[in-house]
Amino acid sequence: MAGKEPNNGIFREKSINKVTGPGSLNDYIHINSPSVRIALPAFVIISAGMLTRGIFGKAAVHHEDGSVEEVTPVTYMIN
Repeated sequence: MAGKEPNNGIFREKSINKVTGPGSLNDYIHINSPSVRIALPAFVIISAGMLTRGIFGKAAVHHEDGSVEEVTPVTYMIN
């Protein structure tokens, strides 16, 4: 192809031959499936909820003398 930049070994020759021009990029680029689009935000929401509960939530700690103390889960894990 005329005007093509040199490869310099960065890209595989097989991949370069598949992409013949800007119009063929639509066929070459793979889009994430709907399940990935659902799973990623769900993971982020669950992780944010766990982090929020860990910082602002309360956990009951039962001591040997029978007393109960409420602490944040982060404090309990650090001590």
